[in-house]
Amino acid sequence: LKDMLEVNLYTTVNCCREVVKNMIANNTRGKIVTIGSVDGTFGQADGALYAVAKSAVHLYTRCLAKELRKHNISVNCVVPGTLRTDEDLASVAQVVDWLCQPETAINGQLIRVDGGHHTFPL
Repeated sequence: LKDMLEVNLYTTVNCCREVVKNMIANNTRGKIVTIGSVDGTFGQADGALYAVAKSAVHLYTRCLAKELRKHNISVNCVVPGTLRTDEDLASVAQVVDWLCQPETAINGQLIRVDGGHHTFPL
């Protein structure tokens, strides 16, 4: 459990803490994008701990977005499905890039990038 949380939740929290501290200290507007997983939304057989850790990343993202809104810092989470091909990975990268653009006015959202595989809940 500790290792699963360390890799999939605590690293996100710790990284965000450091980035946020510097952004606020320098009065920097900006974007933060975390990476979740469809498993954190829908769960997975034999993957409960991973799903719980990623679900925590999803909620952390939304809470952080609310906290940082007053500093003009937006926080969103990209929620990929299974990355089987280079094209899947490229799709995730494109969404991360789009969320980081100055003109993108989205905050506190979970953006699922899974090729439509989870369009209808199981």
